[in-house]
Amino acid sequence: MTTSYPSPHSPKTSKAPGKRAAIYCRVSTDEQARHGMSLTTQLQGCQGFATLQGLSVVMVEQEDYTGTLLFERQGLQRVLSAVMAGAVDVVICYDLDRLTRDPGHLGYIETIVKHHGVGQGNRI
Repeated sequence: MTTSYPSPHSPKTSKAPGKRAAIYCRVSTDEQARHGMSLTTQLQGCQGFATLQGLSVVMVEQEDYTGTLLFERQGLQRVLSAVMAGAVDVVICYDLDRLTRDPGHLGYIETIVKHHGVGQGNRI
């Protein structure tokens, strides 16, 4: 069963103490980095979300890569490997479009995450 954590902006929160979280952050253009979607902004938001939920961040991956590619993104592949190895319980990203912009890729990622019983927490 997959656990989905609510946004820190939601009125209700569901704490998950002791759960291990991986944070994934991505930018693909300098413009994104300059206009509120920098890796630092994403990381701070995701860390705040993890703290709010009582999660222990055990892995952070940040990369500058297009969201239209999947297997070429080494940071994302390391997160997926951690999921498959059972090293994390939750994957957090700032927004789903930071994870991928391709619906087919999102389906692939969600299949892996759900198959391994990992929760998804995105700060939307």
